[in-house]
Amino acid sequence: MIEVCSVCGEWKLINGIHWDFTIDVDRGCSFSMIHEDISYNDLIGVVLEDFGIDDNKNSVNLSYLSPSKLNFGTKELPPVFIRNDRQVTSYMNKLQENADIHLCVTIKRKAQISPLIISNMMQTRDEISSTHDSPIAGSSNAFERGKHTHLDSECNNIHRVDEVSGIEHTRIRYTPISPSSGVIGNKRGLHSMGPDVYGSEKSKLSSFSSRRGRESMREDSHSHSEILSPICFANQRDDDNDLFCGKFFKDKKEMSTKLKLHAVSQGFEFSTQYSDKQRYILKCVDEKCSWDFRAKSVKESQSFVVRHYVSKHTCDTSLRRVNHRQATAKMLGSMISNGYKGGKIGLKPKQIIDKARDDHGVVISYSKAWRCQEHAQDLARGTPDDSFEALPSWFHMFKEKNPGSVTFIEVDSVGKFKYAFLSFGPTIRGFKLMRKVLSIDGAHLKSKYKGTLLAATAQDGNFHLYPIAFAIVDSENEASWSWFMTCMKTIIPDEEDLVFISDRAASIEKALLQHYPLAHHGICIFHFEKNVLDKFKSTTLIPLIVEAAYAYTKGDFHYLFDEIEESDPEVAEYLRKADFKKWSRAYSLANRYNMMTSNLAESINSLLKESREYPIVCLFDTIRMIMTRWFTERREEGTRHIHLSTFKVGGKMKELYNLKSRWLEVSKINDLEYEIKGDTGDQVVNFQNRHCSCLVFDVEKFPCAHAIAAAKAGNKHENDYVDDFFSNERFKQVYSESIYPVGDKAYWDIPLDVAKFVCRPPSTRFPSGRRKKKKNSKFVGVWKIPFQIPINTQRLQMQQMWAARTQQEYMC
Repeated sequence: MIEVCSVCGEWKLINGIHWDFTIDVDRGCSFSMIHEDISYNDLIGVVLEDFGIDDNKNSVNLSYLSPSKLNFGTKELPPVFIRNDRQVTSYMNKLQENADIHLCVTIKRKAQISPLIISNMMQTRDEISSTHDSPIAGSSNAFERGKHTHLDSECNNIHRVDEVSGIEHTRIRYTPISPSSGVIGNKRGLHSMGPDVYGSEKSKLSSFSSRRGRESMREDSHSHSEILSPICFANQRDDDNDLFCGKFFKDKKEMSTKLKLHAVSQGFEFSTQYSDKQRYILKCVDEKCSWDFRAKSVKESQSFVVRHYVSKHTCDTSLRRVNHRQATAKMLGSMISNGYKGGKIGLKPKQIIDKARDDHGVVISYSKAWRCQEHAQDLARGTPDDSFEALPSWFHMFKEKNPGSVTFIEVDSVGKFKYAFLSFGPTIRGFKLMRKVLSIDGAHLKSKYKGTLLAATAQDGNFHLYPIAFAIVDSENEASWSWFMTCMKTIIPDEEDLVFISDRAASIEKALLQHYPLAHHGICIFHFEKNVLDKFKSTTLIPLIVEAAYAYTKGDFHYLFDEIEESDPEVAEYLRKADFKKWSRAYSLANRYNMMTSNLAESINSLLKESREYPIVCLFDTIRMIMTRWFTERREEGTRHIHLSTFKVGGKMKELYNLKSRWLEVSKINDLEYEIKGDTGDQVVNFQNRHCSCLVFDVEKFPCAHAIAAAKAGNKHENDYVDDFFSNERFKQVYSESIYPVGDKAYWDIPLDVAKFVCRPPSTRFPSGRRKKKKNSKFVGVWKIPFQIPINTQRLQMQQMWAARTQQEYMC
């Protein structure tokens, strides 16, 4: 037996990202003991009994929220609904692993069927049957007169045919009947019934719930108020067909797409008999079939109107195939394009194959599924060529929505794209409240025109990534980095306490010397380790080199460096030529705090791994969406936090207190100075200068283990000595603004000078065929052997130490 907590309420999606379950305070919750192998029907019975629910009037939905912290794209996973015995078993297994998974119960009221509805349904069926039994030719009743009513001046010669041979009673929607005229739901003639009158054989009776039919229901609602809810029986596979004689389409493309969707959903194929700018004629692939469609263009417009439509098929299934000719890659791609919007990864080709078969009964090849994916991506994200042309307008709208943002575009003499730069206004203002350390790096783009994404990233007071600027250039070269630094200097001035951290690329160093001569350039320790290993492949000194780089005091640094020099003078000379000021924290000319690597920028590049395949505008918009979400989440995080210091700084000091400070011996020198004795040597803490002789307090700007021990002994609050960089108040101030989207393109207001700015795709050469995403395996003789990196003890040590250092740097 397992105890289950059932909660009554309903799910709500907050900000399109977070799922929240609103509790029904009247019904509350219930605790029940149930068997592990309970069935779905028995579980429903338990819920109905516990909450006193009348199953004749209400339906019950059961669900729960998965405990795993998984995301779908940029959103949380939705609730998991329970609908059968197998899903109940899955829920019980998860409940045994985690007793905090509540069973969420949502109650929905069932639609009540009035006796008047049933009575009128039977009357409807009888009247329709009698109408269909009458001959079409020479008919004088209102039903037939409505068939030949003129729609407007454009359709005077429209010939309407709709052959109906039977009623499908499994799909019925009730509409009031006017007995005097024999017209359903409308007193103005059959043509007012709307598009579904001329539907296919599968939608005979459901066609009477057309748009105009629904309007007439509202008109007659004073006399039929209790029968406004339509009756829909189960097993409805297709929506009502809205093809009818007289229907207008805004253009030929919309009409063609609609007909293809209709053919796929109904399982038949058609052939194009005639198609030009004025006419569009289709016939069923079976020449003996009566299905016929003809449309003609409206004068002086791109619109088309249906002139002739026979909805009934008289063919058999001999010419119908599962590899449907109308199921083209473009048509299927348009149906799944929404799955690729908003930074979503979307369906893979194999998933598209399964979806086409499961949803539409169509079998497609892998190559067609691949083309379908490509077309869906183009619809959702834009084509690479169009994206470059839209970039100036997107930049303009972004600056309009986010004042203070900075954008630059550079093109060559013929208007072809070279560089683009983007920095967010809120992040520019927020950086003024942060530590002046920037991590810069580049990452290759994988879209059609390739290129490189450059990023400059800082770190906020809670050790979160805080991107400042992005640029898209041709490659990491001297010209591109120089242009990037030129743009950066418009938002971040050159100062002596400013630090840039990067790899040892000569192009970066030259650009920094040219544009930021006062700033300090530090080398990323992780890249420096790899440089040492490439130069001295058999060296065993990597752990000592890393320890020396992270040392806080010059004394500790030289103690470790002397050991290196004694063990291998060549390695020591290499380290000396690399310049201690660039790779050692103890000799750094400006404070690097805890940031010794370019991992910040590389983390951003890793975050955008999938997005680097997108066209340029979609890539920038994906970055914007991530920043919008981060600002919202962190603003709420700061509001919920009640302590003086940020969450992670407070957690770090708590860890130092529990692991070290409690065992240190403290001697008071005066009210502001204390002597600390421990196994690592004697240290002196000065609270007035916020200084400790170990220099950890000085460098990282929040109390070290010695300062925490002294604060406890002197009855002081250690949070009072945390730098403002790490205060929760400043953290909230950094994220007080919001980053806004550019909105729908249809509502953009673009100035003439921006609209005339020419930005064509670059001249980048790209290979044909499918882009490779994985490296090939190596071959030895005729046997395929997966390539494996030989085990290298030093590289393994470096990786382990890198992981430990990353954790020590409090990276998020």
